[in-house]
Amino acid sequence: MATNYHDSLAMLMSLSGDFISTYIVDLKTEDYIEYKATSEYEKLGLAKQGEDFFAHTHKDAEGVLFFDDLEAFKAAFTKENVLRQIAQKGVFVVHYRMHIGGEIKSASTRITMAKENGEDKLIVGIRV
Repeated sequence: MATNYHDSLAMLMSLSGDFISTYIVDLKTEDYIEYKATSEYEKLGLAKQGEDFFAHTHKDAEGVLFFDDLEAFKAAFTKENVLRQIAQKGVFVVHYRMHIGGEIKSASTRITMAKENGEDKLIVGIRV
C-alpha cells in the first residue's frame, strides 16, 4: 500500500493509460471528491463531490453505463468487493461500456488504497 494519496494516485496512473476522471474517497465516511476530470467526462453532469460514494456510483451508472453492463457492474462495484480485491491484488478493476461523447466506449474503473493523515482513502480512476 502506498504511503499517501499522491503516491497512490501516481501508482494508479501508471497502472494503465489516461484517466478521464479521478476521485478520492474517504473509506470510513464514503465522502468523495473529484480530483481531476476531462471536459468529456464533465459533460456527463455527475457530482464532483458528495456522500455515500458506492450508492451514488450505482445511481450514476444507471444513466451512463451501457444497459447490458449495468447489473454486472452493480454486482461487482460494492465496498466489500472493492476492499477484497485490493487486499488480494492491490487494486480493484471493473470493465464495462459507457455512453460518453455521443458514443458507447469500453471503459474501466481502477481503485487502490492509500493513507492520508492516518486515514484510509480510496483512489479511483476511470478510463476509456
